[in-house]
Amino acid sequence: MPSSIEVLDLIEQFKTQFPLAFSEEIESLQARHFDCQLDFGFPAAVFLEQICDRVNAAISSNDLRLVEHYFRFFSQAYTHTSDDFTRQIIDVAFVENLFLTVTPITQISWAWKILPTNLKSLYLNMWGDPVKRFGITN
Repeated sequence: MPSSIEVLDLIEQFKTQFPLAFSEEIESLQARHFDCQLDFGFPAAVFLEQICDRVNAAISSNDLRLVEHYFRFFSQAYTHTSDDFTRQIIDVAFVENLFLTVTPITQISWAWKILPTNLKSLYLNMWGDPVKRFGITN
């Protein structure tokens, strides 16, 4: 899988801002026999999918503060990178997996409202409106 220095920088920034989440996700990947050295072999897409699962769990448990932090982190990372591969990883591995495992699905409504515009646009391009997609009625 191709990689870039900016993707590795993104992961290092995540490690700095969310050290506990980082170490838990690395342990999880290692338990599944991924080589988690921070180099060009690092499975960045798999790591971001794991983080998205963590965000979905935070949405499910109504943890607004944590969800806001994750959304802000990835929104800023997407905005500030000029690297197409890094943008693609954020889009495909993180944004496209948002809301897939949220329960109850009614929790999606509040999370959708706070999703930053740039990430919301990526989601809409892939899946459309999640409230309609998941048949949420309030």
